[in-house]
Amino acid sequence: SSRPTSPPHERKFFSMPPTETRRDGIGFDVQSSPQYAVFWRRFAENTWEPNTLRILSEYLKPDETMLDIGAWIGPTALYGAQLAKNVIAIEPDPVAHRELTENLALNPDIQARVEVINVCLSPTTGPVTIYCGGFHHSDQSSLGDSMTSLLPSVSTGEQPQVSVQGITIADLDSRCDLSSLGFVKMDIEGGEYVLLTTMSEFFNTYRPTLYISFHVPPLAYRDERITETFQFLSDTFTTIYSARGKPVPLKEVLAMNPDWSRLERGSPATMLMTVAREGLIAAF
Repeated sequence: SSRPTSPPHERKFFSMPPTETRRDGIGFDVQSSPQYAVFWRRFAENTWEPNTLRILSEYLKPDETMLDIGAWIGPTALYGAQLAKNVIAIEPDPVAHRELTENLALNPDIQARVEVINVCLSPTTGPVTIYCGGFHHSDQSSLGDSMTSLLPSVSTGEQPQVSVQGITIADLDSRCDLSSLGFVKMDIEGGEYVLLTTMSEFFNTYRPTLYISFHVPPLAYRDERITETFQFLSDTFTTIYSARGKPVPLKEVLAMNPDWSRLERGSPATMLMTVAREGLIAAF
């Protein structure tokens, strides 16, 4: 008889010894999963988001909590746990969540300081759909590749998707101890355009620093999504910086009524989106 096969998000690779990865004097062990080997090599070589870990090193404090929204397989959560008081890591993708929890289990010295929650932060609590490849779905998109998103592609063809548990930021707040919250990292592949504007009360209550990565939406989403989200940042936070630490004149650019649909070379919209794709730091 034929042997039953497990669903893709439940399959495991043959067990291999863990690999130590080190960056800026901070090291931890990770699984030797073949599909993530190239990523962890880039991480160690400082060719993956060189600004991200510098920002964590600069802003995380030993008496404050980090909220990692979109923790993926753990690079920022495992790194941040060695700088912050503790980390609450949110990851809805079932493949990435499994890899994250198994990576964390290889590091007992920090395991108690990281709470991994397998939910999707969303505007509503209840089942939500996340889409493989997000905005930029391709035939190669799959769970666990870091590109799952609350917002789908507008391309033709069936996009792989999975239903997961959604939870509002208010419900997460009631579930977790965020009394020491000082820093929020958000990298959710376009989901920022539907989530961020639901977090006004949360940000004004805790007043954390926010480090957020933006993604360029398809034309169908641009005008409404980008303007509303950038306006929220401008209205909520005192100062906006680029990932390189330079002030970003967000209010001034928004006052120009930029045309997000065109993103012409050299336009204010293009220059702002270029900076936002590298990440924005929003501070009170």
